[in-house]
Amino acid sequence: MDPRLIRRVRLWDRLATIVITGGGLFTIICVIGILLLIMEVAVPLFLPPSAGLDETVIPPAGIHPQESIAVGLGEYNDNAYLIQRNGSVVFLDVDTGSIVTTHQVLRPDGKAGLVRHSDSFGRLIHSLMWSDGSLSLVQVQFPVSFDQGANRIIGHEVAVLGESPPPAGVPKTLLGIARYQQDAGGTYLRVLANGRLHISKEVIKRNIFGVVTKSEVSGSLDLGLNSPVTALVADENGKKAYLGTADGHLLWVDIEDPAAARLLDNVEATNGATITALGLLLGDFTVVVGDAQGGLAGWFPLVDPADTSASLELIHPLQPHQSAIVALAPSLRSKTMASLAADGSLQFNQLTTERHLLNLEADGGLRLMSINLRANGVAGMDQDG
Repeated sequence: MDPRLIRRVRLWDRLATIVITGGGLFTIICVIGILLLIMEVAVPLFLPPSAGLDETVIPPAGIHPQESIAVGLGEYNDNAYLIQRNGSVVFLDVDTGSIVTTHQVLRPDGKAGLVRHSDSFGRLIHSLMWSDGSLSLVQVQFPVSFDQGANRIIGHEVAVLGESPPPAGVPKTLLGIARYQQDAGGTYLRVLANGRLHISKEVIKRNIFGVVTKSEVSGSLDLGLNSPVTALVADENGKKAYLGTADGHLLWVDIEDPAAARLLDNVEATNGATITALGLLLGDFTVVVGDAQGGLAGWFPLVDPADTSASLELIHPLQPHQSAIVALAPSLRSKTMASLAADGSLQFNQLTTERHLLNLEADGGLRLMSINLRANGVAGMDQDG
C-alpha cells in the first residue's frame, strides 16, 4: 500500500480522535454547567428566606416624619418617596438621603388640603382621601430614558389618574378609597356618617370614530351596621368591596353597578376584635383580614352556581402578631402578604401554603411600609423617621 496514503489515513484518524474527544469533553462541560445553573436557581428555593438592611436614609430638614402617611420604593431599589399629609410627594435618593424633587398634589377643586387617609394598590397607585371628603387617584412613576452616552436616566413623576369631589347632598365622608382600571376610569367608595356606602363610578365610552365620552353613575347602599366601619378595600376592577367593622364583622359588597349595589355576605371574622386592616392578595380574590389583637387570616368569596348564593369562607389562618395590625401590603409577584403591627414588627406570610416566611424589625419600630414592584425590596419608615 502506498505509504503516503497510510500517513494520510493516520493523520485523519488523529484529527478525528481529537475532534471527537474535544467535542465529548465540551458536551460534558456544558452539561455540568447547566446542572450548576439549575442548582444555583433551585437550591435557594429550599433555603429559609432572609433579608438584610440595605440603606438607612435620614430625611433631610423640612421633612416631618409624623406628617408622612405613605412610603414607596422604586422598582430598582434606588429611589424612594414619601407622601405627606399636605399632599406633597417627596422623592429621595436612597444612597445619599437627599431630596431629588417634590411634586405637589392638589385637591380636585385645585386647592391645597390635608390628606386624612391613604391607600395603595397596583403599580404604585395611591388613593388619597382629603379632609373635605374628596378623593384623588395618583400614580408615582419612574420613567427610564437614556442619554447620548447610553447612561440610564430615571425620571420622577406623579400622574393624577382620577379625581372625585365630595358628592353633593350626602353626609360627611368618614372613610374613602378609590380604584382605577385603565380605559375604564375610576371607582370611588365612601363610607358616610349615616352608615351608608356611597359608590360613584366613571363610565368611559369610545365610538367607532374614536371619540371618547365620559359620564358618572352613582348609588348608595345601607349597610345596616350597629358598629362603625374601620377598614375598607376594593378590587382594581371596581366590582367588589370588603368592609371591616369595630365589632369584627367582614362585609362583602357587589359594587359593579353602583345603582344596584348589594350586600353579598356579612360574617363575624375575628371573634369580636376590631378589624384594623384589609388587603387583597394578588388576583384580587382572597381578602386578608388583620385585627386589633394581631390576628391574621385569609378569606375567600364563594358563589354556589346552583342557587347563585354567595358566602365568605375562612381558608387560610396565618401566624398572628403580638399587637394590632396597622397595614397590609401584597406582593405583585406571588401569593405573599406583608403585615405591619402597631409594635413595629413586619412579617411576611405565603397564603397558599400558610407558611410564615420572615420577620423584619427596625430598631425604632416601623410605622409605614411598602413592597416594590419586583417584590425584592421593602421600604419602611420607623417611629423616628
